[in-house]
Amino acid sequence: VFAPNNEAFAAVPESVSSNTTLLTEILSYHILNNTYSGSGIATAPNHTIARTLLRGGEFELPGNRTAPLVLERESANATGFRIVQGNITNAQNPASAANLQVYVIDRVLDLPANLSTVATAAVPALASLIQQANLLEPLESAVGITVFAPSDSAM
Repeated sequence: VFAPNNEAFAAVPESVSSNTTLLTEILSYHILNNTYSGSGIATAPNHTIARTLLRGGEFELPGNRTAPLVLERESANATGFRIVQGNITNAQNPASAANLQVYVIDRVLDLPANLSTVATAAVPALASLIQQANLLEPLESAVGITVFAPSDSAM
């Protein structure tokens, strides 16, 4: 479980904290369905894909799979690891509670972004072409696809 500290929760806007559905999705994204420790995480540039409890709605994946998080260690002798999602978040020194490993983190994780948000931020030229070709809606409604996007300079 990735547990945001008090300051992180205090920074959550009222529009999010008062929306039960959204808050449930966000909290589900903070819970992994397996146990992970620093020694079990791949060392960068390799990654470990960890499944969260977030599923359904716009986060539906084939086979009823749950939304993943990407984890990595900085070095082979690192005891902690980091969550590679938006802003990198460090996870170190878990506390054990019953059958849980609880990592206190310094921010609330953002839910996975949709294609238009990612494309507009990362490759604006491609985002423009996708919109001009009227492909945005079909791509965003497709389930379980991977888009390999050329950089703006390649475009």
